[in-house]
Amino acid sequence: AAVLLGGGAAGAFGPVSVRFDNLRVDTVPCKQGTVTVTGGQRNFGARCLEITADASNPSKKPLLNADVFGRVYDANGEAVSDVEENSRISYIPRIEPGESQVAFSLIIPEQQAKLGPLEFVGVKASGFPGGVLPGQGSGVITDCDEFDDECEALPF
Repeated sequence: AAVLLGGGAAGAFGPVSVRFDNLRVDTVPCKQGTVTVTGGQRNFGARCLEITADASNPSKKPLLNADVFGRVYDANGEAVSDVEENSRISYIPRIEPGESQVAFSLIIPEQQAKLGPLEFVGVKASGFPGGVLPGQGSGVITDCDEFDDECEALPF
């Protein structure tokens, strides 16, 4: 007997793509210990950015720890990261269903930041409704790791 799965099954378990509009870039203080960005064989001073955007999550559930993908170029058209294809550039802890505003961090070489405005190409988020894939933990990202004595319990 054949079993047909409707669109509901894919929507419940498959990744959801979230479109971003109206990207805005602000320079923010770098967290302690963020001093360089490595590019090839050289080290560059870092500029820490917070990007805010209008997000459109078509899912009826929030997305947790959604990956942000895309390409970012400096004012001379050079990539600010060492990639040629769309690559994960950041993550967003939570994207609410429907229309919302989101923010994510990006660290780029100071040398490229000084050139002028950045160009963002194909920037979007992808995540799973309600969390992560089954068997992948709770989906909660924290500052704790398994070797940190200050953390009382692992998040999964």
